Amino acid sequence: MRSMKKRHLAELKSQPKEIKQSEQRIKKDFTDSIRMTEKKFKALSKNVLGALPRDQQKKSLKKHTNDKSIRLSQLEAEYQEKLASMMEEATTATAERHRQDFEALKRDHDDNQRQLQKYQDTRKHKADDQLQKIEAEYHVLCEAEDADCVKFVATMNTDNELQRERTNDLQKQQSEQLMEMQRRLTEARKELS
Repeated sequence: MRSMKKRHLAELKSQPKEIKQSEQRIKKDFTDSIRMTEKKFKALSKNVLGALPRDQQKKSLKKHTNDKSIRLSQLEAEYQEKLASMMEEATTATAERHRQDFEALKRDHDDNQRQLQKYQDTRKHKADDQLQKIEAEYHVLCEAEDADCVKFVATMNTDNELQRERTNDLQKQQSEQLMEMQRRLTEARKELS
């Protein structure tokens, strides 16, 4: 976005130079046309003065002078029209380029937004699945611990000291597993938040 803005500002900054160059070219064409018209009418006047009798010369010169001024007026109008057209084309072309750049940037932005949303949705589904799996394991461990506790009470009344130690070891192991599962469950919930 920033590079596009910089490029657009550079184009707008250089545009007056380009317009001035085009204007100078059009002005040069205009002055060349005037010069050629002047030469043409001068040569025509000489021919008229040399070829016509004196009483018709004045009338013919007046006609040529009128034709010359009409032609010069036409050249002036063409010059003004070319200048206006060139200015309009320059600004229109620049505005169109800027609009196309902006539309391309907007399309890229929209594509990136869609890709990001898709990625986030995928990550959320995976995290939800992982959380459900951890919760299921936690419930299985809780049920297993409950069953072990019942066994422990029964064996405590009937078995000897060796069985008590073995049951204690089993209970410790399951408690550690349960705490590990609780820790993983807590971490998974934090990741989802």
